[in-house]
Amino acid sequence: MRRRRKTHLHCVTLPRWRIRLRSTRTDMAFEPLSDEDWNRLVHLFPINHARRYGRYPRNPRDVLNAILWVLTQNERWHHLPAGMPPAQTCYIKYLQWRRLGIVARIAETLEIHLE
Repeated sequence: MRRRRKTHLHCVTLPRWRIRLRSTRTDMAFEPLSDEDWNRLVHLFPINHARRYGRYPRNPRDVLNAILWVLTQNERWHHLPAGMPPAQTCYIKYLQWRRLGIVARIAETLEIHLE
């Protein structure tokens, strides 16, 4: 009777083209928010200076730039470029801001069509 060899997960190699954690595209025509646009939107993101536990919150401007990149480029959240905040953070903030109506007010203020 012949025994089958066990294949351990750490021994399995995946082809490189299947592993794509960060976007490597360079043909993106996305420009982050200008200072003028951010000044028009800053009132939508109140800063709470109360002491809280855990990590410090991300800069809302960086998160908003990442959200706008995903929505305008029609990309997936996990394809965010390396210089942007983590995809999970941006997606959670997007869901929170959409539920509160902030995303709709951003689109109205910047006069852009999202989604």
